[in-house]
Amino acid sequence: DSMQDFDLSDAVGNFTHHSSSIGTLWGIYVAATFAGAGFGITLEEDFTYPLAAFLSIGFLAFTIGHWHLLRQHIDIQTDLRTDILAYLNAAEPDPGPFAKSIRSICRNSSKRGASRLAHFVIDICVLLLIWSLAGIGPLNPATS
Repeated sequence: DSMQDFDLSDAVGNFTHHSSSIGTLWGIYVAATFAGAGFGITLEEDFTYPLAAFLSIGFLAFTIGHWHLLRQHIDIQTDLRTDILAYLNAAEPDPGPFAKSIRSICRNSSKRGASRLAHFVIDICVLLLIWSLAGIGPLNPATS
């Protein structure tokens, strides 16, 4: 098999695979953020600065690795989107019976900037919550 055997169907299949992987990665991320924040909440007064530091380090290591994987899938999805749309545009005036559906699928690709911003904001919120529960920060229950 050569790259000549890779066709539009393969590209669309790969695009949807990466879309699914991106959704799965976001699901894992949500679970990890709730776990990190929930860990601190359940310990209440036993949640110490050293625990907050270890939890923060672990969460940051996870979130950096997660962003790297997420970014890879988004970049591949973006490249596939570009290639698929270029293929469809080059096939005008008759790109085939599923051109409208395929364009619609491609319109729903993940955006790197929006994903980075969402990831960063969530990361900051989790870290603020962790440190507030440890007695430092603007959300500190002791000062509310």
